[in-house]
Amino acid sequence: MALNPGAFMAYNWSTGVATPTITIGAVAATYIVTVSDANGCSNTDNLVVTDNPLPTPNLGPDESFCEGNSFTKILNPGSFITYLWSDNTTGQVLGVSSAGIYGVTVSDFNGCINSDNIVITEDPSPTVDIGPDINFCEDIVVSQVLDATTMLPGPGYNFLWSTGATTGTILATSFGTYSVIVSDNGTNCSTLSAVNIVAMPKATPDLGDDGVICQGQLIALDPNNKIPGYNYFWSNGSTTATINVFEPGIYWVQMDAVNGTCIGITDTIKLDPGVLPVLELGADLFPCNGQKVNLLNNGSDFPGTTYEWQDGTKGSSYTATTTGLYEVEATNDCGSVIDQVYLEFQDCSNVYAPTAFTPNGDGKNDTFYPKTDQELVEYGFWIYDRWGKLVFKTNTPNFGWDGKVNGDYVQTGIYIWRISYVSAFQDVGERVEKIGEVTLIR
Repeated sequence: MALNPGAFMAYNWSTGVATPTITIGAVAATYIVTVSDANGCSNTDNLVVTDNPLPTPNLGPDESFCEGNSFTKILNPGSFITYLWSDNTTGQVLGVSSAGIYGVTVSDFNGCINSDNIVITEDPSPTVDIGPDINFCEDIVVSQVLDATTMLPGPGYNFLWSTGATTGTILATSFGTYSVIVSDNGTNCSTLSAVNIVAMPKATPDLGDDGVICQGQLIALDPNNKIPGYNYFWSNGSTTATINVFEPGIYWVQMDAVNGTCIGITDTIKLDPGVLPVLELGADLFPCNGQKVNLLNNGSDFPGTTYEWQDGTKGSSYTATTTGLYEVEATNDCGSVIDQVYLEFQDCSNVYAPTAFTPNGDGKNDTFYPKTDQELVEYGFWIYDRWGKLVFKTNTPNFGWDGKVNGDYVQTGIYIWRISYVSAFQDVGERVEKIGEVTLIR
Protein backbone atom coordinates (compact mmCIF):
# COMPACT_ATOMS: atom_id res chain seq x y z
CA MET A 1 0.00 0.00 0.00
CA ALA A 2 1.46 3.43 -0.97
CA LEU A 3 0.95 6.54 1.22
CA ASN A 4 0.93 9.87 -0.72
CA PRO A 5 0.19 13.09 1.22
CA GLY A 6 0.23 15.36 -1.88
CA ALA A 7 2.72 17.77 -3.60
CA PHE A 8 4.87 19.78 -1.14
CA MET A 9 8.38 21.05 -0.93
CA ALA A 10 9.63 18.75 1.87
CA TYR A 11 8.53 15.50 3.59
CA ASN A 12 9.43 13.98 6.91
CA TRP A 13 7.94 10.54 7.63
CA SER A 14 7.81 8.85 10.99
CA THR A 15 9.65 5.98 9.40
CA GLY A 16 12.63 8.32 8.88
CA VAL A 17 12.37 8.69 5.12
CA ALA A 18 11.88 12.05 3.27
CA THR A 19 10.35 10.82 0.03
CA PRO A 20 7.09 12.18 -1.24
CA THR A 21 5.48 8.71 -0.84
CA ILE A 22 6.15 5.54 1.07
CA THR A 23 4.97 1.98 0.72
CA ILE A 24 3.74 0.16 3.81
CA GLY A 25 2.83 -3.52 4.44
CA ALA A 26 -0.11 -5.01 6.25
CA VAL A 27 1.34 -4.37 9.64
CA ALA A 28 -0.57 -2.73 12.43
CA ALA A 29 1.07 0.72 13.10
CA THR A 30 0.61 4.54 13.08
CA TYR A 31 2.29 6.39 10.19
CA ILE A 32 2.99 10.22 10.54
CA VAL A 33 4.18 12.65 7.85
CA THR A 34 5.17 16.35 8.25
CA VAL A 35 5.24 18.42 5.07
CA SER A 36 6.53 22.00 4.26
CA ASP A 37 5.55 24.29 1.40
CA ALA A 38 7.49 27.01 -0.43
CA ASN A 39 6.75 29.58 2.23
CA GLY A 40 8.29 27.48 4.91
CA CYS A 41 4.93 26.63 6.42
CA SER A 42 4.52 23.04 7.71
CA ASN A 43 1.77 20.68 8.86
CA THR A 44 1.32 17.08 9.98
CA ASP A 45 -1.02 14.11 9.18
CA ASN A 46 -1.13 10.50 10.31
CA LEU A 47 -2.64 7.14 9.31
CA VAL A 48 -3.44 4.32 11.69
CA VAL A 49 -3.17 0.84 10.11
CA THR A 50 -5.16 -1.83 11.93
CA ASP A 51 -4.37 -5.63 11.44
CA ASN A 52 -7.79 -7.41 10.99
CA PRO A 53 -7.80 -11.30 10.82
CA LEU A 54 -8.66 -12.95 7.48
CA PRO A 55 -12.01 -14.78 7.16
CA THR A 56 -11.64 -18.58 7.45
CA PRO A 57 -13.99 -20.36 5.02
CA ASN A 58 -13.91 -24.15 5.55
CA LEU A 59 -15.38 -26.58 3.01
CA GLY A 60 -14.14 -29.61 4.92
CA PRO A 61 -11.72 -32.32 3.97
CA ASP A 62 -11.51 -33.80 0.52
CA GLU A 63 -14.02 -36.58 -0.12
CA SER A 64 -14.59 -39.50 -2.48
CA PHE A 65 -17.54 -41.64 -3.54
CA CYS A 66 -17.83 -44.91 -5.40
CA GLU A 67 -18.58 -45.08 -9.09
CA GLY A 68 -22.16 -45.81 -9.78
CA ASN A 69 -23.35 -44.71 -6.35
CA SER A 70 -25.59 -41.73 -5.82
CA PHE A 71 -23.67 -38.80 -4.30
CA THR A 72 -24.96 -35.46 -3.03
CA LYS A 73 -23.15 -32.96 -0.74
CA ILE A 74 -24.01 -29.46 0.44
CA LEU A 75 -20.88 -27.24 0.68
CA ASN A 76 -21.12 -24.54 3.37
CA PRO A 77 -17.96 -22.47 4.15
CA GLY A 78 -19.52 -20.68 7.12
CA SER A 79 -21.13 -17.25 7.73
CA PHE A 80 -19.61 -14.35 5.79
CA ILE A 81 -20.69 -11.20 3.98
CA THR A 82 -20.15 -12.28 0.36
CA TYR A 83 -19.52 -15.56 -1.46
CA LEU A 84 -18.20 -16.32 -4.89
CA TRP A 85 -18.08 -20.00 -5.89
CA SER A 86 -16.02 -21.59 -8.61
CA ASP A 87 -19.16 -21.92 -10.75
CA ASN A 88 -19.72 -18.12 -10.32
CA THR A 89 -22.76 -18.56 -8.08
CA THR A 90 -22.96 -16.32 -4.99
CA GLY A 91 -25.13 -18.21 -2.53
CA GLN A 92 -23.95 -19.20 0.91
CA VAL A 93 -24.11 -22.93 0.06
CA LEU A 94 -23.48 -25.02 -3.05
CA GLY A 95 -24.97 -28.46 -3.74
CA VAL A 96 -22.73 -30.84 -5.69
CA SER A 97 -23.38 -34.37 -7.01
CA SER A 98 -20.33 -35.18 -9.12
CA ALA A 99 -16.58 -35.35 -8.85
CA GLY A 100 -14.50 -32.19 -9.25
CA ILE A 101 -12.64 -29.34 -7.48
CA TYR A 102 -15.02 -26.87 -5.86
CA GLY A 103 -13.81 -23.50 -4.45
CA VAL A 104 -15.30 -20.43 -2.73
CA THR A 105 -14.00 -16.91 -2.00
CA VAL A 106 -15.61 -15.03 0.92
CA SER A 107 -15.36 -11.56 2.42
CA ASP A 108 -16.14 -10.30 5.96
CA PHE A 109 -17.29 -7.03 7.49
CA ASN A 110 -13.75 -5.65 7.30
CA GLY A 111 -13.62 -6.35 3.60
CA CYS A 112 -11.10 -9.07 4.16
CA ILE A 113 -11.15 -11.85 1.58
CA ASN A 114 -10.10 -15.49 1.79
CA SER A 115 -10.72 -18.76 -0.13
CA ASP A 116 -11.01 -22.51 0.38
CA ASN A 117 -11.57 -25.48 -1.92
CA ILE A 118 -12.45 -29.16 -1.72
CA VAL A 119 -11.56 -32.02 -4.03
CA ILE A 120 -14.31 -34.66 -4.58
CA THR A 121 -13.11 -37.84 -6.27
CA GLU A 122 -15.16 -40.64 -7.87
CA ASP A 123 -13.44 -43.94 -7.06
CA PRO A 124 -13.95 -46.71 -9.62
CA SER A 125 -16.09 -49.67 -8.52
CA PRO A 126 -14.87 -53.19 -9.29
CA THR A 127 -15.83 -54.44 -12.76
CA VAL A 128 -17.72 -57.67 -12.17
CA ASP A 129 -19.90 -59.74 -14.49
CA ILE A 130 -20.64 -63.38 -13.72
CA GLY A 131 -22.34 -63.74 -17.07
CA PRO A 132 -25.80 -63.74 -18.65
CA ASP A 133 -28.65 -65.91 -17.46
CA ILE A 134 -28.11 -69.62 -18.12
CA ASN A 135 -30.80 -72.02 -19.34
CA PHE A 136 -30.75 -75.77 -18.83
CA CYS A 137 -33.35 -78.43 -19.59
CA GLU A 138 -35.29 -79.13 -16.41
CA ASP A 139 -34.13 -82.75 -16.24
CA ILE A 140 -30.40 -81.95 -16.27
CA VAL A 141 -28.11 -82.17 -13.23
CA VAL A 142 -26.85 -78.61 -12.74
CA SER A 143 -23.06 -78.19 -12.43
CA GLN A 144 -22.06 -74.66 -13.42
CA VAL A 145 -18.92 -72.74 -12.38
CA LEU A 146 -19.60 -69.05 -11.64
CA ASP A 147 -16.48 -66.81 -11.72
CA ALA A 148 -16.43 -63.25 -10.31
CA THR A 149 -12.72 -62.64 -11.02
CA THR A 150 -12.57 -62.61 -14.80
CA MET A 151 -12.67 -58.78 -15.12
CA LEU A 152 -10.65 -57.84 -12.03
CA PRO A 153 -7.07 -56.53 -12.52
CA GLY A 154 -5.61 -58.58 -9.70
CA PRO A 155 -5.92 -59.37 -5.98
CA GLY A 156 -7.16 -57.00 -3.31
CA TYR A 157 -10.85 -57.79 -3.46
CA ASN A 158 -13.34 -59.44 -1.12
CA PHE A 159 -16.21 -61.68 -2.31
CA LEU A 160 -19.55 -62.46 -0.73
CA TRP A 161 -21.91 -64.79 -2.61
CA SER A 162 -25.62 -65.28 -1.96
CA THR A 163 -24.71 -68.81 -0.95
CA GLY A 164 -22.45 -67.47 1.82
CA ALA A 165 -19.25 -68.41 -0.02
CA THR A 166 -16.34 -65.91 0.08
CA THR A 167 -14.23 -67.30 -2.77
CA GLY A 168 -13.77 -65.82 -6.22
CA THR A 169 -15.56 -68.74 -7.89
CA ILE A 170 -18.32 -71.13 -6.82
CA LEU A 171 -19.98 -74.24 -8.26
CA ALA A 172 -23.74 -73.86 -8.74
CA THR A 173 -25.57 -77.18 -8.41
CA SER A 174 -29.24 -76.17 -8.55
CA PHE A 175 -31.58 -73.87 -10.41
CA GLY A 176 -32.10 -70.38 -9.00
CA THR A 177 -30.60 -66.88 -8.73
CA TYR A 178 -26.96 -66.48 -7.69
CA SER A 179 -25.40 -63.11 -6.77
CA VAL A 180 -22.02 -61.88 -5.59
CA ILE A 181 -20.82 -58.62 -4.01
CA VAL A 182 -17.19 -57.78 -4.84
CA SER A 183 -15.52 -55.13 -2.64
CA ASP A 184 -12.25 -53.23 -3.32
CA ASN A 185 -10.08 -53.40 -0.20
CA GLY A 186 -8.54 -50.01 -1.00
CA THR A 187 -11.62 -47.90 -1.70
CA ASN A 188 -14.32 -50.04 -0.07
CA CYS A 189 -16.25 -49.63 -3.30
CA SER A 190 -18.32 -52.67 -4.23
CA THR A 191 -20.25 -54.08 -7.19
CA LEU A 192 -23.17 -56.52 -7.29
CA SER A 193 -23.54 -59.03 -10.13
CA ALA A 194 -26.23 -61.69 -10.45
CA VAL A 195 -27.16 -64.54 -12.77
CA ASN A 196 -30.26 -66.71 -13.07
CA ILE A 197 -29.87 -70.43 -13.75
CA VAL A 198 -33.23 -71.19 -15.31
CA ALA A 199 -34.95 -74.54 -15.77
CA MET A 200 -36.43 -74.86 -19.27
CA PRO A 201 -39.64 -76.90 -19.01
CA LYS A 202 -39.35 -80.09 -21.03
CA ALA A 203 -42.04 -80.58 -23.65
CA THR A 204 -43.99 -83.85 -23.73
CA PRO A 205 -45.40 -84.14 -27.26
CA ASP A 206 -48.42 -86.44 -27.57
CA LEU A 207 -49.78 -87.18 -31.04
CA GLY A 208 -52.36 -89.56 -29.57
CA ASP A 209 -52.93 -93.27 -30.00
CA ASP A 210 -52.35 -95.10 -33.25
CA GLY A 211 -55.44 -95.22 -35.42
CA VAL A 212 -56.83 -95.32 -38.92
CA ILE A 213 -57.30 -92.75 -41.64
CA CYS A 214 -60.16 -93.20 -44.08
CA GLN A 215 -60.08 -92.48 -47.77
CA GLY A 216 -60.52 -88.75 -48.34
CA GLN A 217 -60.20 -87.99 -44.63
CA LEU A 218 -58.05 -85.18 -43.19
CA ILE A 219 -56.46 -85.66 -39.79
CA ALA A 220 -54.78 -82.79 -37.93
CA LEU A 221 -51.74 -83.97 -36.01
CA ASP A 222 -51.06 -81.84 -32.93
CA PRO A 223 -48.39 -82.63 -30.33
CA ASN A 224 -50.48 -80.69 -27.77
CA ASN A 225 -47.52 -78.69 -26.51
CA LYS A 226 -48.39 -75.83 -24.15
CA ILE A 227 -44.79 -74.76 -23.45
CA PRO A 228 -43.48 -71.82 -25.52
CA GLY A 229 -39.97 -71.63 -26.93
CA TYR A 230 -39.87 -74.79 -29.06
CA ASN A 231 -39.19 -75.49 -32.73
CA TYR A 232 -40.99 -78.32 -34.56
CA PHE A 233 -39.63 -80.67 -37.20
CA TRP A 234 -42.02 -83.24 -38.72
CA SER A 235 -41.30 -86.43 -40.61
CA ASN A 236 -42.71 -84.82 -43.76
CA GLY A 237 -40.33 -81.84 -43.49
CA SER A 238 -42.86 -79.38 -42.06
CA THR A 239 -41.79 -76.98 -39.30
CA THR A 240 -45.21 -75.78 -38.19
CA ALA A 241 -46.73 -76.52 -34.77
CA THR A 242 -49.34 -78.82 -36.37
CA ILE A 243 -49.75 -80.59 -39.70
CA ASN A 244 -52.63 -82.05 -41.70
CA VAL A 245 -52.26 -85.53 -43.18
CA PHE A 246 -54.35 -87.33 -45.78
CA GLU A 247 -52.57 -90.66 -46.22
CA PRO A 248 -51.85 -93.70 -44.04
CA GLY A 249 -48.33 -93.94 -42.67
CA ILE A 250 -46.04 -93.45 -39.72
CA TYR A 251 -45.67 -89.81 -38.68
CA TRP A 252 -43.35 -88.31 -36.07
CA VAL A 253 -42.53 -84.92 -34.67
CA GLN A 254 -39.27 -83.76 -33.07
CA MET A 255 -39.31 -80.79 -30.72
CA ASP A 256 -36.19 -78.75 -29.91
CA ALA A 257 -36.05 -75.83 -27.49
CA VAL A 258 -35.05 -72.60 -29.24
CA ASN A 259 -32.45 -71.92 -26.51
CA GLY A 260 -30.74 -75.23 -27.25
CA THR A 261 -31.56 -76.89 -23.92
CA CYS A 262 -34.26 -79.54 -24.29
CA ILE A 263 -33.75 -81.12 -27.73
CA GLY A 264 -34.54 -84.32 -29.59
CA ILE A 265 -37.94 -84.85 -27.93
CA THR A 266 -40.13 -86.99 -30.21
CA ASP A 267 -43.46 -88.75 -30.49
CA THR A 268 -44.78 -91.05 -33.22
CA ILE A 269 -48.20 -92.09 -34.46
CA LYS A 270 -49.16 -94.82 -36.93
CA LEU A 271 -52.23 -94.35 -39.11
CA ASP A 272 -53.41 -97.51 -40.86
CA PRO A 273 -55.71 -97.43 -43.89
CA GLY A 274 -59.32 -97.32 -42.72
CA VAL A 275 -62.35 -98.64 -44.56
CA LEU A 276 -66.04 -98.88 -43.83
CA PRO A 277 -67.08 -101.95 -41.84
CA VAL A 278 -68.19 -104.99 -43.83
CA LEU A 279 -71.58 -106.43 -42.85
CA GLU A 280 -73.22 -109.58 -44.20
CA LEU A 281 -76.16 -111.00 -42.32
CA GLY A 282 -76.88 -113.30 -45.24
CA ALA A 283 -80.13 -114.34 -46.87
CA ASP A 284 -83.42 -114.59 -45.01
CA LEU A 285 -83.63 -117.75 -42.92
CA PHE A 286 -86.39 -120.12 -41.87
CA PRO A 287 -85.05 -121.82 -38.73
CA CYS A 288 -86.97 -124.17 -36.50
CA ASN A 289 -88.74 -123.15 -33.35
CA GLY A 290 -86.38 -123.59 -30.45
CA GLN A 291 -83.30 -122.97 -32.55
CA LYS A 292 -80.93 -120.10 -31.75
CA VAL A 293 -79.64 -118.24 -34.77
CA ASN A 294 -76.35 -116.47 -34.10
CA LEU A 295 -75.99 -113.47 -36.36
CA LEU A 296 -72.52 -112.18 -37.31
CA ASN A 297 -70.78 -114.76 -35.14
CA ASN A 298 -68.87 -116.29 -38.04
CA GLY A 299 -65.83 -114.02 -37.77
CA SER A 300 -63.89 -111.58 -35.64
CA ASP A 301 -65.01 -108.02 -35.01
CA PHE A 302 -64.20 -105.49 -37.68
CA PRO A 303 -61.30 -103.45 -36.23
CA GLY A 304 -62.32 -100.31 -34.35
CA THR A 305 -66.02 -100.87 -34.97
CA THR A 306 -69.07 -100.61 -32.72
CA TYR A 307 -72.28 -102.51 -33.41
CA GLU A 308 -75.87 -101.63 -32.50
CA TRP A 309 -78.84 -103.88 -33.17
CA GLN A 310 -82.48 -103.07 -33.79
CA ASP A 311 -83.36 -103.29 -30.09
CA GLY A 312 -80.40 -101.16 -28.92
CA THR A 313 -78.24 -104.15 -28.03
CA LYS A 314 -74.51 -103.54 -28.43
CA GLY A 315 -72.05 -106.13 -29.67
CA SER A 316 -70.64 -107.73 -32.78
CA SER A 317 -72.98 -110.76 -32.62
CA TYR A 318 -76.63 -111.31 -31.79
CA THR A 319 -78.67 -114.39 -30.91
CA ALA A 320 -82.15 -114.47 -32.46
CA THR A 321 -84.93 -116.82 -31.22
CA THR A 322 -88.12 -115.29 -32.61
CA THR A 323 -89.53 -114.38 -35.99
CA GLY A 324 -88.81 -110.84 -37.10
CA LEU A 325 -86.65 -108.39 -39.02
CA TYR A 326 -83.18 -108.07 -37.56
CA GLU A 327 -80.98 -105.06 -38.28
CA VAL A 328 -77.45 -104.09 -37.25
CA GLU A 329 -75.55 -100.83 -37.72
CA ALA A 330 -71.75 -101.03 -37.69
CA THR A 331 -69.85 -97.79 -37.10
CA ASN A 332 -66.16 -96.94 -37.15
CA ASP A 333 -64.04 -93.88 -37.88
CA CYS A 334 -64.82 -94.16 -41.56
CA GLY A 335 -68.61 -94.15 -41.22
CA SER A 336 -71.57 -96.52 -40.76
CA VAL A 337 -73.19 -99.35 -42.68
CA ILE A 338 -76.50 -101.16 -42.05
CA ASP A 339 -77.65 -104.66 -42.96
CA GLN A 340 -80.91 -106.56 -42.36
CA VAL A 341 -82.14 -110.15 -42.37
CA TYR A 342 -85.58 -111.63 -41.91
CA LEU A 343 -85.95 -114.76 -39.77
CA GLU A 344 -89.12 -116.82 -39.75
CA PHE A 345 -89.11 -119.58 -37.15
CA GLN A 346 -91.12 -122.68 -38.08
CA ASP A 347 -92.35 -125.81 -36.36
CA CYS A 348 -89.76 -128.49 -37.12
CA SER A 349 -90.59 -130.89 -34.31
CA ASN A 350 -92.08 -133.65 -36.55
CA VAL A 351 -90.20 -136.95 -36.78
CA TYR A 352 -91.57 -139.36 -39.40
CA ALA A 353 -90.54 -142.65 -41.01
CA PRO A 354 -91.54 -144.17 -44.37
CA THR A 355 -93.91 -147.12 -44.16
CA ALA A 356 -91.92 -149.09 -46.75
CA PHE A 357 -88.58 -149.18 -48.54
CA THR A 358 -87.05 -151.16 -51.40
CA PRO A 359 -83.39 -152.05 -50.78
CA ASN A 360 -82.76 -153.39 -54.28
CA GLY A 361 -79.73 -151.32 -55.17
CA ASP A 362 -81.43 -149.08 -57.71
CA GLY A 363 -80.48 -145.95 -55.74
CA LYS A 364 -84.08 -145.20 -54.91
CA ASN A 365 -85.50 -145.75 -51.45
CA ASP A 366 -82.68 -148.20 -50.68
CA THR A 367 -82.31 -147.30 -46.99
CA PHE A 368 -84.68 -146.78 -44.16
CA TYR A 369 -84.34 -144.29 -41.28
CA PRO A 370 -86.53 -141.72 -39.46
CA LYS A 371 -86.48 -138.26 -40.97
CA THR A 372 -86.84 -134.84 -39.26
CA ASP A 373 -86.04 -131.16 -39.81
CA GLN A 374 -84.65 -130.76 -36.33
CA GLU A 375 -81.31 -131.65 -34.86
CA LEU A 376 -81.34 -134.71 -32.65
CA VAL A 377 -78.94 -135.50 -29.81
CA GLU A 378 -78.62 -138.58 -27.56
CA TYR A 379 -79.97 -140.44 -30.57
CA GLY A 380 -80.75 -144.15 -30.82
CA PHE A 381 -82.40 -146.12 -33.67
CA TRP A 382 -83.25 -149.88 -33.60
CA ILE A 383 -85.01 -152.30 -36.02
CA TYR A 384 -86.43 -155.72 -35.03
CA ASP A 385 -87.91 -158.57 -37.07
CA ARG A 386 -91.37 -160.04 -36.38
CA TRP A 387 -89.93 -162.29 -33.67
CA GLY A 388 -88.30 -159.37 -31.82
CA LYS A 389 -84.78 -160.09 -32.93
CA LEU A 390 -82.57 -156.99 -33.35
CA VAL A 391 -81.43 -156.68 -36.98
CA PHE A 392 -80.04 -153.07 -37.02
CA LYS A 393 -79.05 -150.30 -34.63
CA THR A 394 -77.24 -146.93 -34.84
CA ASN A 395 -76.65 -143.79 -32.80
CA THR A 396 -76.05 -141.62 -35.86
CA PRO A 397 -79.01 -139.52 -37.06
CA ASN A 398 -79.89 -139.87 -40.73
CA PHE A 399 -77.94 -143.14 -41.03
CA GLY A 400 -80.30 -145.92 -42.20
CA TRP A 401 -80.73 -149.69 -42.62
CA ASP A 402 -79.98 -151.13 -46.06
CA GLY A 403 -82.06 -154.29 -45.55
CA LYS A 404 -79.04 -156.50 -44.81
CA VAL A 405 -77.86 -158.43 -41.78
CA ASN A 406 -74.24 -159.42 -41.74
CA GLY A 407 -74.06 -158.54 -45.42
CA ASP A 408 -77.01 -160.68 -46.50
CA TYR A 409 -80.41 -159.43 -47.59
CA VAL A 410 -83.18 -160.31 -45.21
CA GLN A 411 -86.61 -161.55 -46.17
CA THR A 412 -89.32 -159.19 -47.28
CA GLY A 413 -91.95 -158.43 -44.73
CA ILE A 414 -92.87 -156.19 -41.85
CA TYR A 415 -90.23 -154.96 -39.38
CA ILE A 416 -90.58 -153.00 -36.15
CA TRP A 417 -88.52 -149.84 -35.54
CA ARG A 418 -87.89 -147.83 -32.37
CA ILE A 419 -86.31 -144.39 -32.00
CA SER A 420 -85.13 -142.55 -28.89
CA TYR A 421 -83.82 -138.99 -28.96
CA VAL A 422 -83.57 -135.55 -27.38
CA SER A 423 -84.32 -132.54 -29.56
CA ALA A 424 -81.48 -130.00 -29.71
CA PHE A 425 -84.12 -127.28 -29.97
CA GLN A 426 -85.42 -127.97 -26.48
CA ASP A 427 -83.49 -126.31 -23.65
CA VAL A 428 -85.13 -128.72 -21.17
CA GLY A 429 -83.77 -131.76 -23.00
CA GLU A 430 -86.88 -134.00 -22.78
CA ARG A 431 -86.32 -137.52 -24.22
CA VAL A 432 -88.77 -138.78 -26.85
CA GLU A 433 -89.51 -142.48 -27.62
CA LYS A 434 -91.36 -143.60 -30.80
CA ILE A 435 -92.20 -147.04 -32.33
CA GLY A 436 -93.50 -147.95 -35.76
CA GLU A 437 -93.61 -150.50 -38.60
CA VAL A 438 -91.93 -150.54 -41.96
CA THR A 439 -92.45 -152.99 -44.86
CA LEU A 440 -89.37 -154.22 -46.67
CA ILE A 441 -90.22 -154.80 -50.36
CA ARG A 442 -88.00 -156.18 -53.09
